[in-house]
Amino acid sequence: MRKPRVAKTADVPRAPAKRAASPLRTKGDPGARTLMVIAATAAFFAISALMVLAAGTQLVSQWRWAFDGAVTIQIPATGDAAADTTRAAALATALEASDQVARARALGPQEIERLIEPWLGSLDGTGSIPLPRLIDVRLVSGATLDLAALERRVKSVVPEAVIDDHGRWVQGLGQLARTVEVLAVTVLALVGLAVVLAVGLAARTALALHRETVDILHLMGAEDGYVAGLLGRLVFRRTLVGGLIGLALALATLSLAGQIGSGVGAVLPPLTIGMEGWIAILTAPLTMAVISWLVARTSALAALRRRV
Repeated sequence: MRKPRVAKTADVPRAPAKRAASPLRTKGDPGARTLMVIAATAAFFAISALMVLAAGTQLVSQWRWAFDGAVTIQIPATGDAAADTTRAAALATALEASDQVARARALGPQEIERLIEPWLGSLDGTGSIPLPRLIDVRLVSGATLDLAALERRVKSVVPEAVIDDHGRWVQGLGQLARTVEVLAVTVLALVGLAVVLAVGLAARTALALHRETVDILHLMGAEDGYVAGLLGRLVFRRTLVGGLIGLALALATLSLAGQIGSGVGAVLPPLTIGMEGWIAILTAPLTMAVISWLVARTSALAALRRRV
């Protein structure tokens, strides 16, 4: 009779190795959930501020580019549409002969109607409202506007014409850009301060809650840096999850705002966020988590050293 085969150690299937749990468990810890909620809220406000800053900067840049080197000349309506069109064409031709003008184009009645349609509604080409004639003038690239010389040339052809060099708009855009930047940076600074204070408090609270566990780790030979590292990793995971939740809420809010604002798309150009803005927005949760890890680790080390 054959002897029964004895299974060797290598033949016995082994259970897959499990990842060692952290000695500082946060299961059932209300403070951990509170930290995640704080992180989600902070990320939502911070990312919203970044969105406003990025979209506002992009919009101001687009408007500045549109107004840079541009002049609009308005010819009041006389009630004779044909005569107004003739005067506008003559003025555009005279302006193109100027050295500082690269192009001068008289807008047609339909183009002017489309410009005022968001405010007055569709006129359907009825001619019920006398429309002024507009001439879009583009200056030579790099040329400095000599407003007095341009005004003399314009007045020599159409004395009642009005020149708008968009200076007031450009100045207002500069003030708008600075205001948006100040508000966004203020919000980011307040959110960052709140996160730092909340994480520091959470780190000290966690150490007090797990005091016995920390003492056992010290008796086993663990150093303060090890304990602080454990706490830092826990905070990193919680704030990263909270940050991703805040990012999702901010993106949903942006999508909803875009749908609501689509009705005024004819008045305002669509808001866009450049590549740099998207990079800052999408990496905001990771940035907040890294800062929280650093704050938690530093606070834990300071608290542990005070206990010695």
